[in-house]
Amino acid sequence: LLPPYLTLPPPPQLRFLPSIYFWSVALNAKAGGSSYYFETLTATITSIASLAYLIMATDQGYEGGSDTGDRQFFWIRYVDWTLTTPLMLLDIAGLAGANADSKMLLVMTDILMVLAGVIGANMNEDSSGDHEHYKWAFFALGMMFYMPIVSFLVSDLGKGSGKAGALSKKVGFFTLVLWSAYPVVWVVAEGTEVISPDTEAICYTILDVLAKSVFGLMIVSARDAIEDANRAGSGYTMGGIADDGE
Repeated sequence: LLPPYLTLPPPPQLRFLPSIYFWSVALNAKAGGSSYYFETLTATITSIASLAYLIMATDQGYEGGSDTGDRQFFWIRYVDWTLTTPLMLLDIAGLAGANADSKMLLVMTDILMVLAGVIGANMNEDSSGDHEHYKWAFFALGMMFYMPIVSFLVSDLGKGSGKAGALSKKVGFFTLVLWSAYPVVWVVAEGTEVISPDTEAICYTILDVLAKSVFGLMIVSARDAIEDANRAGSGYTMGGIADDGE
């Protein structure tokens, strides 16, 4: 049987299609003399995720498995999340008109959240079980680092300029719902091993497609909101870095 990341639609080869579309939108905006900061961020997010899934499709990027006696652990997934989730937050924060302090807080807590998750997931690999209970300490740390992100997505969105503020609120709520599902999967997969690695892969694949590709489409298809964000001083303009609105 093929692993779930090969059999779930779309297949790995087609998962580059959103990235191709997003890059084409970014390059068209550049050619037209418009800002392409948000489109570039979005295209980079899906490109990194597509590369990660291509690595998994070639039967790489993991440790363990049935032949070793250890649970299959896809470390490449955490590399993907460490690189892409901060970019997603920069997308949202840019639309919301967040200042540099807020962006730094979001990016740093996000990276720490993912790192805590990967350390906790690796606790499963201690065959003696002596350290396995420590996974929940790292899970708790990860959730603690998630709280400033939740606070931002709940309380600080919708304050940007016009359509940009409205889009940040919509995309932020969409992200909050999906990101909050990841710890649930972690608990029943890496945490308690209630579900198999194949089922885990299916769950994460569905979440990744929604959280990155659909997320990106919501942003790049809203050019008016992007222009609002640029006029308010968020993100980048053709002349260079715009004022952060401080």
